Amino acid sequence: GITGAEGDHGAWIDLGQRLQLLYYDVEGALGFTPKAHQFTGGEGFTRYLFRAPQAWPLQGSRANPFLHPVAYQTKMGDLAKLPEIEAWDPMQVVAGAEVRHADQGTTVRLLGESERSERVWDRGVSRGEYFDGAAVAGAARVALVGQTVARALFGDGDPLGAPIQIGPVPFEVIGVLEPLGTDIHGMDRDNEVVIPISTAMRRVMNVDTIRAVKLLVRDPG
Repeated sequence: GITGAEGDHGAWIDLGQRLQLLYYDVEGALGFTPKAHQFTGGEGFTRYLFRAPQAWPLQGSRANPFLHPVAYQTKMGDLAKLPEIEAWDPMQVVAGAEVRHADQGTTVRLLGESERSERVWDRGVSRGEYFDGAAVAGAARVALVGQTVARALFGDGDPLGAPIQIGPVPFEVIGVLEPLGTDIHGMDRDNEVVIPISTAMRRVMNVDTIRAVKLLVRDPG
């Protein structure tokens, strides 16, 4: 079941038991019992993040395993049917992606996310626009850049509508991410680029797995 402690297997009625069905799929596919990591959010929501073993360096050795793509494809769509689930977002990550514009280059943290990430991760754009569901469905080559990235590639110039290249793949910048600054781990969150998760998986990484899934869950009461 889902509780506030990673090692606590006490059940929550309703939501916890239904989410447990996802666990069983992962356990059968990977041979271990996954756990949910719980975050207390504002606005009456609780956030659950299912993490991949590859993501452990980002969160420490007790970070959580990922959802196998089979479980993702067959079960994650059911999340939208649960009344407690406000929204959910899958994610892929490239820790050190090379990005270029003209003769300028930099190394960024590349995130592949869905159109729901603006809501689930509570981060929008300060300029331009966020990508939509059609961009995700079509694996569009569009990108949102953080302010550190924008300065490194464009200086005082306007990045909106400009071409960039992530590895060998061309993209168009459609938005500048809201600034977050440096997090508690010393990571510059403005040195990030967000692209549609389908684009990240198919065009950039050539993988069929996801790194994490974050759930935005309504708190009972």
